[in-house]
Amino acid sequence: YLRLFEIRDKYFDSACITILNGFQTSENLTVKDGDIVSIIKKGVMPPKEELESLMAARHTPKVHDTVKKARVAVCGLGGLGSNIKRINPFIEVCCETDKITDENCAQLLSDCDIICEAFDNPETKAMLTERTLSDFPDKKLVCGSGMAGFESSNKIVTKKIMKNLYICGDGESEARPGNGLMAPRVSVCAGHQANMILRLIMENEEP
Repeated sequence: YLRLFEIRDKYFDSACITILNGFQTSENLTVKDGDIVSIIKKGVMPPKEELESLMAARHTPKVHDTVKKARVAVCGLGGLGSNIKRINPFIEVCCETDKITDENCAQLLSDCDIICEAFDNPETKAMLTERTLSDFPDKKLVCGSGMAGFESSNKIVTKKIMKNLYICGDGESEARPGNGLMAPRVSVCAGHQANMILRLIMENEEP
């Protein structure tokens, strides 16, 4: 069997990143039959096919294929909803620049499996929740509530409120003068929402 650095040094230089079966390593590991080796120059995004192979190896093919087929609507692209495309520039993102209302909500969200609520406005949050639960009783809805200020991030949790409705946040820290929306805590809540959505895609409905 060849060693990982033998392959790297034959075709690339020692400054390149070595990835074995989807995981970056600095060890000169033995490469066995069936292993997937990727060598990437630092700071260079790999081609689509190679990135796809890397992600499938890292997630396992079954998980990656399931996640890839899912359709998620992210409603609101501020601090909660904006962290997606830089992770994978080849992901298919369809942007609708429309204000969601009672009248167009059903039309905008009909093609999605899971809906992620990421609004600041309480009235819009309530409207989206009500319309989704009413119009799409079989769709999953993941909301954010209570992430303002700089309280402990450990207070942010994910709860299943009722069938198909999940709330991420501390449930009480609303934005107000002196208690604004701070990027780190909002990001923690966004991570909770993203993780819950991944669990739902994999058909695990427990927070």
